[in-house]
Amino acid sequence: MPFILKELIKAGIYIGILTLILYYFVDNKLSTDFIVALTNQVIIFIFDFKRIRNDYKASKKVNL
Repeated sequence: MPFILKELIKAGIYIGILTLILYYFVDNKLSTDFIVALTNQVIIFIFDFKRIRNDYKASKKVNL
């Protein structure tokens, strides 16, 4: 499976979990903390994508 597809699936899972938490537990203070944590995780993933991609390319070169 291509690298970008794997990373998009990971981001989709984070967003899906975030949506489920919003839908089921929106009134709970603890769920608000989960929402903030998941949102931060997705933002970190987006900004860190270039480093992840470069690490992946480097690992492919080592394995070849």
